[in-house]
Amino acid sequence: MGDAGNPSRIENVLIIGNQYLSRTIIAALSRTRRYKITVLTYEHQEPYLPHDVAVSDITHKTTNFTADSLSNALLGKDVVISTLRPGDLDLQTRIINASIATGVKRFIPNEYGYDTRNTTVQERLPAYKTRASILTYIEKLQTENKIEYIALSVGTILDQTLLSGSLGFNLKWQSATLAGNGGDIFPVTSLRRVGDIVASVLECWNHVRNSYLDVNGCSTSAKELVGCLERVMGKEWVVSYSNVDDLVAEAGRRLERGFPDAAWVLLERSIVFGGDAGGSRAEEEEGWVRERLGLRKENVEEIVRGAVHEWEHSERGGCGCG
Repeated sequence: MGDAGNPSRIENVLIIGNQYLSRTIIAALSRTRRYKITVLTYEHQEPYLPHDVAVSDITHKTTNFTADSLSNALLGKDVVISTLRPGDLDLQTRIINASIATGVKRFIPNEYGYDTRNTTVQERLPAYKTRASILTYIEKLQTENKIEYIALSVGTILDQTLLSGSLGFNLKWQSATLAGNGGDIFPVTSLRRVGDIVASVLECWNHVRNSYLDVNGCSTSAKELVGCLERVMGKEWVVSYSNVDDLVAEAGRRLERGFPDAAWVLLERSIVFGGDAGGSRAEEEEGWVRERLGLRKENVEEIVRGAVHEWEHSERGGCGCG
């Protein structure tokens, strides 16, 4: 494994997945120049890489995610980082079991969102119930000394959320459809910071292993975000608020009509704007976690500025800044 003379050293890293989470982790680990990176994707996929990482800089393997196929990809790895469908219990369990069977000692499950231990989040977003089951499973395996793990709660990945509009912020029309009173605090992180967090965790593994870390970049509120957007874009926004309970009720109606994706969007908004995302507690905990990982607190307006920059240049066909 990694370095035969130093079994605690992390050198060979396997990242499973092929979307924006895997891409930001690849970027962060590549910047350190400390790791041999393997990217594992489905058989029909090419790796989704950062603009400054060449295919020759990483090893690309494919799998059909059977046990035999996974074992071949996992052999000799020091840590497995999963960014695949967190709501698929069978798939995540299969990956964890294959990791143990091939001698992998460390595992980072796909969290990178709200606190999986939050029962309100579990009740409203079914994928988080599955995440909780995966977390319970890997914790049990850790107590049996079969594997080490670190799970990461980062809150809302704010720049991606602003770009997608899933929380109700419309960059094109400078309008926001929000819920609650706009003042509830919730945790946020930039996409780049997610990669930096993973890189820091690998560097500090022995100090933070076998733990669930609240390590969001900072906390904010809907009203603060509107203010940031107005300053960054130089325009006044049109904002409307609805009742959180009404959001939950409408989500139920959408589920009944067979539109689960549309329902999950509303339920996520109800968690964020209803004060159920753990913002106040995360604000208290995040300082010591960031200090231990050597990370500075992020600035909300900087994250917003980055998202607006990306949106403006994507609308114009790109700026060439990567």
